[in-house]
Amino acid sequence: MKIANLKMATKLWLAVALIIAALLGVIGFSAYRSAAVQADSDRQSAAYAARIDKATRWAGLTQANSARSYSVLLSSDPALAVALKDAIASTTAQIGELQKAIEAVADEPSDKAQLAKIAASRKVMLDLREEGRKMRAAGQANEAAELANGRFKAALATYLEDLNGFVTLQHQHAQESQQRIAESRLVTVKVAAVCI
Repeated sequence: MKIANLKMATKLWLAVALIIAALLGVIGFSAYRSAAVQADSDRQSAAYAARIDKATRWAGLTQANSARSYSVLLSSDPALAVALKDAIASTTAQIGELQKAIEAVADEPSDKAQLAKIAASRKVMLDLREEGRKMRAAGQANEAAELANGRFKAALATYLEDLNGFVTLQHQHAQESQQRIAESRLVTVKVAAVCI
């Protein structure tokens, strides 16, 4: 059967059917691509929200623990150290778990670099806290207070600054991800427009 042998109406209907089939193909492609982009967007948004949540909890726990540790080092009351000892140890363990969970999902080089900075500044702060505890236990309250107001306070500020830098970095990654997804959506619209 040749096209030349078909009636004019049949030729027109065939052309219309081909146009409709092409449009359905474009619509199908657009729907598939939009669904894939949306699924990727949902996955990335959930991942970044979880990272931001963990990093924010880490920062909050660190601030709470730093206030406790600072108070213990400054106080001349040994009962305060005893009262806060378990809370400090528990919070330190929670911070360690959060740090490990965040490190396990860190995939960006900038995240890994910032986490290495945080780990180093945390270690310095923890070492100074332990040094202050030993001074206090040895009856060197004035030296422990000097340590708290000097090196410990500076190390704590560095640690919190590094930690807040990580939270900011996670917010930046989330925004960049949303921009990439928006660009991908725009590509879908452009491809559909070109095909029509």
